[in-house]
Amino acid sequence: MAVALELALAGRTAEANQYGKDAVATLETLAPSPELAMAYGNRAHLEMLAHEAGSAIEWAERAIKLAELCGNSEILSHALNTLGTIRLTAGDVSGFAELHRSLQLALHGAFHEQVGRAYSNLSAMAVNVRQYERAFRYLAEGLAYCDEHDLDSWRLYMLACRARAWLEQSDWQGASEDAETALRNPRSTPMIRIPALTVIGYLRNRRGDPDAVAPLEEARTLAGPMPELQRIGTLAALGADAAWLAGDHAGVVRAVQPAYELARHREDRRMKGELAVWLWRVNALSHPPTDVEEPYALEISGDWCGAPKLLL
Repeated sequence: MAVALELALAGRTAEANQYGKDAVATLETLAPSPELAMAYGNRAHLEMLAHEAGSAIEWAERAIKLAELCGNSEILSHALNTLGTIRLTAGDVSGFAELHRSLQLALHGAFHEQVGRAYSNLSAMAVNVRQYERAFRYLAEGLAYCDEHDLDSWRLYMLACRARAWLEQSDWQGASEDAETALRNPRSTPMIRIPALTVIGYLRNRRGDPDAVAPLEEARTLAGPMPELQRIGTLAALGADAAWLAGDHAGVVRAVQPAYELARHREDRRMKGELAVWLWRVNALSHPPTDVEEPYALEISGDWCGAPKLLL
C-alpha cells in the first residue's frame, strides 16, 4: 500500500491505482484482516487525491467498518482522516469531526505518522475553508508535535500550508519565510515543494519579479506527466494569475481551461470556483457552475462588494 501512495505522489497515478486494485483483489480472497482494511483505506486515499468524492467515501467507510471489526485503531485513524478530508473538500463541514476523531485515536495510540497526517489535513482543510484562526491553532499544535517526534515531512508540509495561509491574508513576509524554509530543506519532497513553490510563484507575480515563471515551471516538472487534480488546479490558478497580470487574457484561458474541465466534474467547491472565476473574468465561462464556494459564486453573479468580504 505504501508503494501505491508513493507512486501517486510522484504523479504515476495509473500505476498507483493498479497496485491498489491488485492489493484489494488479492486480500479479498482471504479472511477479513487488518491488511484488507488498510487496502480499502489506500483505495480511499487514492480516490481522495483524484477528487472522486463518492468512491473515496465508499472505500473509506469500508475501511472504517473493517478496522473497527479488527480492533485496529491505527488503520481506523487513517481511514477517518481520509473520510473527513474528502468530505470537507466537497463542502461538508462535518468532516472536521472525523478528522478530530482520527487525531484523538492517533494521539492515544502514539501513532506518530497518523498524528502528523491528521494535523496536516486539519490545517490544510481549515485554510481551504478560510477558517484561519482554527488553521493556525492546528498548525501550532502540529508543528510542535512534529518537532518533538522528528516528523520532518509533515512539519515541512505544514510550513507550506502555513505559507499559503499567510499569503491569503496578505502577509507576504510570513508567506515567503515559511515557503523558503520548506524549499531549502534537503528532505523536501514534491508533496511539499509544489505548494511551497506555488506560494513563491504568487509572490513573485505580485511583486513583478523578473524570475516569476521559474517556480511555476519547477512545480510543473515535479508534478509529473499525470498529476492529480489538486496539483493541476493549483498550477492552473498560478498560471492564470501570471497571465492576468501580464494582460494576457488568452493565456488565462490556456492555463485554466483544461484543469477546469476536470474540476467541474469533481466535488471540490473551492477549486472549481477558483478556476471558474478566472474564466469568467476573461469572458470565457459559458455555463457558470452553481456548486462552488460562495465568494466565487457572488463574483460570477456580479456582486463585487460581497465576494471580497467572504474571502477575508
